[in-house]
Order: sequence, then C-alpha cells, then structure tokens
Amino acid sequence: MALPINPFGIRIPPDLKDWLSRQALNNRRSLNAELVKRLEESKNLDLQKISTAQ
Repeated sequence: MALPINPFGIRIPPDLKDWLSRQALNNRRSLNAELVKRLEESKNLDLQKISTAQ
C-alpha cells in the first residue's frame, strides 16, 4: 500500500511560478508533477556527485 502524500505549501516568487507553469504546460504535466520531476532530478544529480566523489 502506498504511503499517503500530505499537501505541502510553498511560497515562490510569481515570476518563477509563471516559468514553472509554462514548463509544465510544455511538458504536458501538472505544476505539481513538474515540481516533483525537477526535484527528483536535482536529488539524483546530487546523489551522483556524492557517489563519484567517494
């Protein structure tokens, strides 16, 4: 069974939100899905840097 995902409020500047909204539209994703995708990619890059540094 999947764990429940609780809402998470975030405050971002309007221009950044507009840009993310456009990116989400271009990628045919919701704004939430776009944010999750980008955060996961950022996390994976950080983990790769850590593993190659060791």
